[in-house]
Amino acid sequence: MALWSLCDTNSQNQDSVRESGGVAALVRLLAPAYPAAAQQVAVGALVTLTSENGQCRDAVKACGGVAALEGVLARASSPLAREWAAAALRNLGHV
Repeated sequence: MALWSLCDTNSQNQDSVRESGGVAALVRLLAPAYPAAAQQVAVGALVTLTSENGQCRDAVKACGGVAALEGVLARASSPLAREWAAAALRNLGHV
């Protein structure tokens, strides 16, 4: 959650996360092998990162984020995780 808070409306922090490989790490956390709580936090961070930052949107797309988010949308037991996955996909232009 700390990453999510640091990136909320702060494009400099968002760019730092992207440049350090953080976007790809968050996308990897969306895999079914990770706990639902980790996936939910990762999805929330991705919503924040993609809301207004085109380079972060491109990074999510480039590392397979669309398919990973679609997977969360299809299988997550948490309604909040599904809602955030849909929001991230909307930010990416895939809804």
